[in-house]
Amino acid sequence: MCLQSAKSGGASRICSAVAVHRRLERERPDLLQVLYDGFVFRRREVDAEYGSGVLVRRISVFARAGEEISVFLSGDYPNRAVAAGDAVMTAVQREALDEVQRIAAAPDTYIDMEIGEGDIQFLNNRLLLHGRTGYEDHAAMARRRHLLRLWLKVPQWPAQPAGQAMHSAEDHPLWLRQRTPFMEMPSRYLADITARHAALAD
Repeated sequence: MCLQSAKSGGASRICSAVAVHRRLERERPDLLQVLYDGFVFRRREVDAEYGSGVLVRRISVFARAGEEISVFLSGDYPNRAVAAGDAVMTAVQREALDEVQRIAAAPDTYIDMEIGEGDIQFLNNRLLLHGRTGYEDHAAMARRRHLLRLWLKVPQWPAQPAGQAMHSAEDHPLWLRQRTPFMEMPSRYLADITARHAALAD
């Protein structure tokens, strides 16, 4: 949800993960298997600290349940694992991730959607790859781009494949302990950020 848009740019870029999968099936089935085999992912330390404590997991980028294909990919998580010494990425693993990025960045594969103030975008993360284009922000803190993100679980959907769960059901109630009333409200957020900037300037 966009509470405040940037001065310019910052479109939401979405791409069908199934389209990427099909192209890999045709052109690079060897790399597709690498993506099914998975990578070591390292999530954010704060997520582990306030959640289950598990920091590192092996994640399959693509998974299949019957005819259903699902995706889980964050370019940052496998790179964080390598940087922290949790894993060594092979040349073919790097090539597989690069190929996904290349296909997803092809003009005939993605669409860009502008998101303005008050707009809400719903995306199925099991079927779509998502990013945002570069943007220019306002200099004044009070006018800067501000988006809110919410993860929804649909009870009628099949469970997420076990090998694609970066966060677990164990995390959720533990994270809820960190919440404070109105913590996502723009006025509270802005006041907190302003106070942090003032403290850094001292």
